[in-house]
Parts: sequence; C-alpha cells; structure tokens
Amino acid sequence: MSERKQVSIDQSVQQTCTGMDEWNSKFFVNDKENPYTMDPDRPFLWIRGRQVGGRSIIWGRQTYRWSDLDFEANLRENVGIDWPIRYQDIAPWYDYVEDFVGISGQAEGLPQLPDSRFLPPMEMSCAELVVKDAVAKYFPGERVMTIGRCAILTQAHRGRAACHYCGPCSRGCITRSYFSSLNSTLPAAQATGKL
Repeated sequence: MSERKQVSIDQSVQQTCTGMDEWNSKFFVNDKENPYTMDPDRPFLWIRGRQVGGRSIIWGRQTYRWSDLDFEANLRENVGIDWPIRYQDIAPWYDYVEDFVGISGQAEGLPQLPDSRFLPPMEMSCAELVVKDAVAKYFPGERVMTIGRCAILTQAHRGRAACHYCGPCSRGCITRSYFSSLNSTLPAAQATGKL
C-alpha cells in the first residue's frame, strides 16, 4: 500500500490539516491509535501533534496581533463578558514575544491590524502585486492588501539564518528560519543551564 493511501486510512482526521502530507505525517497522531470522542451533532476535527516541539512544529506561522476591536468586541456586541484587558495592556508583551520570535511583515498603520516591530517583509509574487494594485485601484482608501505577517525570518535574527525560500516548510526547516520551539525556545531555555 502506498504511503499516501496509508496516511488516508490511519490519519483521516489529521490529513484535513492543510499542511499535512505523507512527507510530514510523522508529526501528526495516528487517528486509529489515538481516537477521541465527540458529540455527533457537533463534530470537531482535532488536529494533534505528538512530538517534541508540540504544535509549534505544525502551525502555519501566521502571526497577527489582536486590536482594540478584538478586545472590545464582547462589550460592543453585548456578548459574553468583557475582556479584562485592552490592547495597550498587552502591547509590550506582543513586542517582547515578537522580538524573540522574529516576525516579518509590512507596517500599514491599520487600527484593526496593529503593527509590530517587523523584520523586512517577504516579497509579494507577481500575481499578488497585480491583485494588490487592483485592490488599491478599485477600493482606494478602503482596502489594503499586505503581505502576511509571519514567523519566518527574512534576515538573520538572534542566531538564526534568514529563510532561503526552499519551499517545503511543512517538512521542517534546516536553517531554523521559521519559528518553532525546536528552533528557538528550547535552545534558549537550554542555554540558561536550567533546563
């Protein structure tokens, strides 16, 4: 039986994760060996990893700050309870974590998408630039298309090399250019001598 077919049998839930394929299936649990229960009226697909580094190995590395619009949504919409904090309370912690992680992106000054202290943005593809120009032309001042804000280094940062765009990020990163606990937090913790 082909590896792809075996994945579809053993990891039927896990394969719904867009970043999962037969090359990196080892990062995801075997659904047959690790079943879970759920209410059949409210199905839930639980993407689970089982490796040192946890979900930091299998996330998409898109990194966006919540804005006041997010923190105040419950209050404004009278849904649930109000958040006990606001953006200005957590902004210094965003700065701290993002500096450690290394976030590439483009500052846009949008109230709904707070800026970070970005590393240089990745370049848009030719197709993305065409769409960006069309958005600017047909929605002037109303819509902004920006490059994704992601935990992938575009320049050397904290002892990690810049991404060289080899492509298969979901299979791991030999240059440690994308953030994961294996590339960043665990080595930093180990360097303290207290791990």
